[in-house]
Amino acid sequence: MRGLASRQQHDAERMYRYRVDVDVPHQGFGTRITDVIRWCEEHRGQGNWESHTHQTAGQRRMRYYFEDRDVAYAFATYTADLNSAFSERR
Repeated sequence: MRGLASRQQHDAERMYRYRVDVDVPHQGFGTRITDVIRWCEEHRGQGNWESHTHQTAGQRRMRYYFEDRDVAYAFATYTADLNSAFSERR
């Protein structure tokens, strides 16, 4: 199963231009994850969105992928309390 997840994440890196990395709190997202998923489903704009786990410098993160820049930036603002970071694939 890990191979499938790695392949799906690799595909998302190629397919989606905009990303938002969100730190996973040490205690987990709790019920906040429901709000985050609902936000993505309601505001996704053009096309779809995806999310995958992502780890950098020992910090576990969720990486959210979007096709629409404005939606990705709005999501980064929405999740700013979770130390989110917007980036764009070049």
